[in-house]
Amino acid sequence: GYTYNYYAVDNGLKFTTNRDENDRRIELMTKACYVDKENEEKVKELLEKVDEKEKFDWRKESEERRATACTAFEMDSTGFRAVSEGDNRRLVYFSIPNDTGWNITVNGEETDIVEVNGRMIGLIVPAGKAEIEAKFVPPGLKIGGAVSAVVFIGVSAYCLIDWQRKKKKA
Repeated sequence: GYTYNYYAVDNGLKFTTNRDENDRRIELMTKACYVDKENEEKVKELLEKVDEKEKFDWRKESEERRATACTAFEMDSTGFRAVSEGDNRRLVYFSIPNDTGWNITVNGEETDIVEVNGRMIGLIVPAGKAEIEAKFVPPGLKIGGAVSAVVFIGVSAYCLIDWQRKKKKA
């Protein structure tokens, strides 16, 4: 994860067969994150709107993003943990898809996800050290487990009853 200082509004811009347009969009993402109109309201107090026509050195911007990277990042089978440090309140971007099922806390408090860069995870974190913990539970996992347990118990009970019935006949 790393931070952004700028944003651009994504008006449904799609990649095309025009390589120059596509390259420009990718280069712009080294400087600014794309947000939709709804999420613009959440980030405009933190980030400056970029002039999309502005010329800039995308390599330098990429280095600046790297300099703001999380100081720690660790993944496991249920999600990830990360630490972001900075002087100001900020948006931390993770190139992880925002699927239903994420539960994310910052410094132990549940936080909202701000979708950036085409449905990826962005988090607004407070100034100072931000300890981020993200857990993913696939939708339907709990109900699927409960249904499976009920079916297993039902089939087991049926087999036990059938076995006892057959035993009595013999």
